[in-house]
Amino acid sequence: MKMGFEKVLGQVLRDVRLQAGLSRTECAERIHKANLSKIENGQTLPRIDTLAALCELMGVALADLLLIVEARQ
Repeated sequence: MKMGFEKVLGQVLRDVRLQAGLSRTECAERIHKANLSKIENGQTLPRIDTLAALCELMGVALADLLLIVEARQ
């Protein structure tokens, strides 16, 4: 069964954040913790500028993140 884009994106963001050794609190400089939680749980999609800021913070290129999401779908 295929997961929706929101769920897969959320899981990938969580995985990359944890691999980068960052907590939700540490990401709070770019996005509110509650919003990050909703994104990681697949409840909402981030704006592109928010996604780009998170990628920068986690040290991953936005294009690479989206390739991971595509591969997991």
